[in-house]
Amino acid sequence: MTKVFTEVTLIALMKKAHATKYSDHCTISLFAHTAKIIAKILRRRIERKIEDVLGEDQFGFRRGLQILLVYEQTTEC
Repeated sequence: MTKVFTEVTLIALMKKAHATKYSDHCTISLFAHTAKIIAKILRRRIERKIEDVLGEDQFGFRRGLQILLVYEQTTEC
């Protein structure tokens, strides 16, 4: 695999002016556009297949299903 897909640049952004401690910063990661495209393709392929694998009681991390909505439906009865 080439460096384009495996290299990530981390940038520390200051949360406070004159930040000196690590906790005064937040980090963001930047990676190549090609890696973003590959990640998006993989995510879409996984989303298509995962519905057959997940059970009916799995609501988290699924498009269109939220645990809060299920909770509201169960408490209405």
